[in-house]
Amino acid sequence: MAQISPSAQAQDPLVLISSFVKGEEGSIQAFRFDREKGALELVHKNPGISNPFFLAASPDGKVLYSIDTPNFGDKENDLVAAFVLEKSSGKLTRLNATSSRGTAAC
Repeated sequence: MAQISPSAQAQDPLVLISSFVKGEEGSIQAFRFDREKGALELVHKNPGISNPFFLAASPDGKVLYSIDTPNFGDKENDLVAAFVLEKSSGKLTRLNATSSRGTAAC
């Protein structure tokens, strides 16, 4: 899970939660944390990210990094993917991916 801090004038914070599932079922979901209600509200689901986990945001919150690998812990190296994060919508746009140079990457 990663939380993207809002600016002083921004809306409620964006919270990103990953699902450790293969293929199209794998996703990183974006929620808004409603401070008044103390609840999360789904704002966008980013599907097709295989076994996404170990999320990390860049210091400016514009890029999100995640493991993206169809066969976690298998013989092939896992991938680390970078996504442009639209803070207003929670939408992720894939920039690129590179080998983690190992398996069961974290």
